[in-house]
Amino acid sequence: MAVTFIHTADWQIGKPFGGFDARLAGRLEAARLDAIDRIGEAARERGASFVIVAGDVYDSTDLAERTLRQPLERMRAFADLTWFLIPGNHDYAARNGLWHRLVQSVSLPANVRALVEPRPEPVPGHAAVILPAPLTARALAHDPTAWMDDCATDPGLCRIGLAHGAVHGFGGSGETSVLIDPGRVARAHLEYLALGDWHGTKEVAPRCWYSGTPEPDNFAASQKGFALAVGIDGPGAAAKVTPVATGHFVWARLKARVGSVRDLDAVSREIAEFTDRPQRLLLTLAVQGALPVADYEAFAAWSGDLAARLQHAEIATDELVIEADGDGIAALDVLAGAPELQAVARRLIAIRDGSGGLPAADTVVSELLALRDTAITPEAVASSALVKLIRAARAEAEGSL
Repeated sequence: MAVTFIHTADWQIGKPFGGFDARLAGRLEAARLDAIDRIGEAARERGASFVIVAGDVYDSTDLAERTLRQPLERMRAFADLTWFLIPGNHDYAARNGLWHRLVQSVSLPANVRALVEPRPEPVPGHAAVILPAPLTARALAHDPTAWMDDCATDPGLCRIGLAHGAVHGFGGSGETSVLIDPGRVARAHLEYLALGDWHGTKEVAPRCWYSGTPEPDNFAASQKGFALAVGIDGPGAAAKVTPVATGHFVWARLKARVGSVRDLDAVSREIAEFTDRPQRLLLTLAVQGALPVADYEAFAAWSGDLAARLQHAEIATDELVIEADGDGIAALDVLAGAPELQAVARRLIAIRDGSGGLPAADTVVSELLALRDTAITPEAVASSALVKLIRAARAEAEGSL
């Protein structure tokens, strides 16, 4: 008898997203709950009647009751699906901890099974049994799946392992200090081993997969959220695994080198490749290279437009040099309303362009441009620039430049 189910993991409900403003953090938190709905809908569309969650349902073991209940209510709404959950390293099953509260104090929906003991769990209505490896601590000295080798089950049942941890020999370490032997699939006669912890979707070995997180939550890798639709025709049959897109937001990192404002068109095209819905994109962009000062206004406008179109944009210009020239400053009035800054900039440019020009001059002019829109007074900026100029001149005279 064929078995079809959804494999997911690493929901991390309750993740705070403290590095963002409150409004964006709220949207990111809501997206993780909404991912549960998308998983349920994917199960229905593919004829699956149960979902297995390979750990880290929650982000921590110390959460408010409302946060604990929220994913349960999302799962309750899909009453035709059975949801099997195990604790991971973020929400491990400590004595009298989160999972004790769930089982004892919070009323679990009838269609939700919290598997907090390493013992076989039959799947209602299917010729299948789940062998869970719940974590009881953030780190373990032993492989929590080892018990599966000697676990006897009725003949004719598909054996599905459910675990959370890092795999020996796999290129990424994930987040946990729990190591799992990928040889478990063969030794325990598993039709499939569903893993959590690694947030990207990955086939580690035949019949052994990480589903990844259904909703990305950091810039570590430019990826979208997925769950896995798994079909097994019967005991001994190969698992047919299909990634299912479930993510809402896209997190991406990009480095771009520019030499003129014309290069920004290529950068825009590269950004567009991440998603056709820019309002869902969170981007960290590192701009490198050098721009003529005549292109500064266009770059600033481009940056402002990008920030307005995306859900979130961090644009780092630490490695971008603004190459100054007096004519450009006068023509574009880049330092309009700040004659003191203009005077300092012109003086620095003159020194740079004179015999034995000062290499530090361009750097100081770039700082003037960056500071022009801050609350620092022009006089203070001019004074600071002159001090830097004097120090640079002394260093050059001493032969250190």
